[in-house]
Amino acid sequence: MTDTPLMSGYQYIDNPAFDYPDARFVTPTPIDYLQSYRYIYVEEGNALELMHVAIDQGCGLVFCMYWPQAFFNPINGMLPEGVKWTPDDGGHALSGWSMFPGVVGAQNHWTAAWNTDAAKLGSGFRAGDVGIPFSFFRAGQNSPIFQVIAVSPEPVVPDPLPPAPRPVITYGRYKAVPAKLVVFADNTDEGSVLTLDNGRSVKQVEEGVFVVKQLGMESGRHSAFVVNSDGQRSEPFTFTV
Repeated sequence: MTDTPLMSGYQYIDNPAFDYPDARFVTPTPIDYLQSYRYIYVEEGNALELMHVAIDQGCGLVFCMYWPQAFFNPINGMLPEGVKWTPDDGGHALSGWSMFPGVVGAQNHWTAAWNTDAAKLGSGFRAGDVGIPFSFFRAGQNSPIFQVIAVSPEPVVPDPLPPAPRPVITYGRYKAVPAKLVVFADNTDEGSVLTLDNGRSVKQVEEGVFVVKQLGMESGRHSAFVVNSDGQRSEPFTFTV
């Protein structure tokens, strides 16, 4: 099945002290489970239809239910029908994986030693699975299942980073004595430099501030521009020496 929770495909380990390897919880990209949950409620009357659609689309199912004592001992691989239950019995959740005429297939993740008769149901059931009768998913039949969740986790695609803003020279002034050019700029980064039209370059003395001393330039109009470390270049600033 597509996009099922990571542990669903792991083999049963008949040892409660066993620790699943960390690699089972690692995905190449982040997974957003909560945004992919689709809730189905038995009492709304269309649970079986919606579950069929979900499975047909490759979604995994989670059955959230109350768990009376009788459910610890399935009959012929199936949860018994007509069992009285109360919320005081406690809750449990199972992974649903398929639907067959009259029965829904679920994994219980309690090792193969639990409910070995499930394998006799055929149709892909294996020891440790359990069959759930359709009646559990029909409204008005006192179902212990209070919620079904169809899950198809989708990779989280990060929004692309916005392009880095170009540097902008906001102000500049030239002083003849002593010869010094001071330029102020926005959107600079740590590697920004100011380049003059004679090829001379200086780094900023602090964020967005460039100071060029002893210009050594001929009289007349000149220009300067700021280049960031990513190559983004400002419009030229002109000044007169």
